Amino acid sequence: MTPYLSVIIPTYNRIGALQQHLKMLREQSLRPDLFQVVIINDGGEVPNIKDNFPFESTWLNQKNSGPASARNLGVEYAQGKVILFVGDDTLPHRGLLWRHYQAHLNAKDVIAIQGYTDWWPNLPPLALEKFLYSSGLQANWTAIKNNDGSWKKSADGFCLTTNYSIVKSEFERIGGFNDTLSLAEVNFPYAAWEDVEMGARANYLGVKTFFEPEAINYHAHRQTIDGFVRRQITEGKARIVLSTVRPEVAGGLLDPQGLRDTNVDMLQRAVQQAKSLLYYDAPEFQELRAKQWTDTFRLASLEGIRQGIEQAGGVARAIPHVHTHDQCMYIMQIHSALSRGDLPYAAIAVEWLIKDSKDNWVVWCVDGEVALTMGNKQKAIASFQRALELGPGEKWPVEMLDKLK
Repeated sequence: MTPYLSVIIPTYNRIGALQQHLKMLREQSLRPDLFQVVIINDGGEVPNIKDNFPFESTWLNQKNSGPASARNLGVEYAQGKVILFVGDDTLPHRGLLWRHYQAHLNAKDVIAIQGYTDWWPNLPPLALEKFLYSSGLQANWTAIKNNDGSWKKSADGFCLTTNYSIVKSEFERIGGFNDTLSLAEVNFPYAAWEDVEMGARANYLGVKTFFEPEAINYHAHRQTIDGFVRRQITEGKARIVLSTVRPEVAGGLLDPQGLRDTNVDMLQRAVQQAKSLLYYDAPEFQELRAKQWTDTFRLASLEGIRQGIEQAGGVARAIPHVHTHDQCMYIMQIHSALSRGDLPYAAIAVEWLIKDSKDNWVVWCVDGEVALTMGNKQKAIASFQRALELGPGEKWPVEMLDKLK
């Protein structure tokens, strides 16, 4: 019998958690012949789990390429009409698969279902974990709530892959997770934003997503200040990748003013202050502690953006020097076009950028880089000279003019 539902689990060095997850899949209220489980080891230690499962299981291995690539590979081996993405660090409620099954079975149209991921009841959340959930930093569940606290039915644009199902044909129609762009070799090597990008794309391409709060999966691992700071730095790096793939979102993601106002030393001090407040549970400390944690994780995200810009190089270096959402978008449109070799589009986007902010020295550096890529050395020199006139002593135009002499 062909399974109706295929559960996709990418995993990386979480063998103990994965084993517990699979054990709990044995106890699902959905009949085991109705679902298949596909586990993709993303280049970590190969799981040596030899249990005889009552459901069909498929085990795959790939070199470390990130969760987006692992999920796409898993879908290739999925036999079900519907695919359900979960995390290897989650534990499924007994009714998780049944709720997704029923939601799709009863749907009038082809849909996606966003399930709810809560904390594991046997592992009550600590103060930091409560903060991460209530603030939306861990997962922005408040965005699916009405003003009266009830859940919304629609979750269009959501794709939180700890608990998300979609009809396989729709997943294939929208192109799956964006793990690589043709020619550009821009990829999502991190577990951050790759699901957001797919959710936004699915929404744009007409996939209707509904929220099913009774389809519950549980997070079952502790969070620490250091661990979440690392996560936020990774998240910041991935913002550059997402903005390359979808430049229209760059203005809301990259925060040039924040990049100018902060630095890595501020982050290091903030981390120490955040740790010092970790065990201050008295009511009078709650507001101060929440503010410090918020500031610390924002600084970590900004540091990630800085590192992402440094890794991307090229015209992305202009981001800390612009001021508006539109300017961010134009910069990343140009960066994206140059990455994929679309020089005509890059030239058009530069014209838009100059029209928007011709008195900013950095836009002329961008113009010079595009001219140079197009083989117009004289125009490039003129543009870098104009940049130096508007920004005397700025390193970028000085270095380029020295190079072009």
